[in-house]
Amino acid sequence: MAICFLTDRILMNQGKKQRYGTQTIISDKEYGGYVVPLENPDQVDKLRQEMGLESLKEYLNEFDIEWDLEKYKRDAVIIEKRFKDRFESLRKNK
Repeated sequence: MAICFLTDRILMNQGKKQRYGTQTIISDKEYGGYVVPLENPDQVDKLRQEMGLESLKEYLNEFDIEWDLEKYKRDAVIIEKRFKDRFESLRKNK
């Protein structure tokens, strides 16, 4: 399981989409919590199950983030922009 968290953290820190959905932004003052963009949202639960993780919905409940696959796909462009803006802002402040 730790490999999933590490993989996603590395991808996130490179400004890329994550694979397993283990990384969230929970302190975004403007937007609230959200899932860091996913490589393949349609397959994320299958990938998580193969690695021994609970479903993304169960995992996100721990952070009071609601998971709705169809809503995520509808909002993907907005979520990706939020993440990109945050990533760029953090890079500039280093």
